[in-house]
Amino acid sequence: MPGKVLYFMLLATVLALAVVWENAALRQAGYRLEKARAAVAEQRAQRIINQAHLSKLRNPQRILALVKWLGLDLRERTVPATDATGPAEGVAAANAAAPRARVTAGNAAAARAGRPVAVAPRR
Repeated sequence: MPGKVLYFMLLATVLALAVVWENAALRQAGYRLEKARAAVAEQRAQRIINQAHLSKLRNPQRILALVKWLGLDLRERTVPATDATGPAEGVAAANAAAPRARVTAGNAAAARAGRPVAVAPRR
């Protein structure tokens, strides 16, 4: 008889621990679900903001107003043609006068991603 009671107590304890463990796992899943829902809501809000910015940037009237306000010249300019021997004198002079920047892996990756790159000139 004492063996049966001990067995029953052990079985009840194991089942109670299983219930507690399942409850904790379910609660953790709920927290992860809430975190994922919050991230989705944040991404949707950011997408709406980005779409508003993009529509502003695509608006021709706004672009023309900004060009006028900034005093930019939009007339086409011709670029000196290059021949088989190399660039024209004007382009070569401009290339020689331009400072050369240090190229690093991080700068190259940023440039490929379309982000501005701040580099120090070579010495």
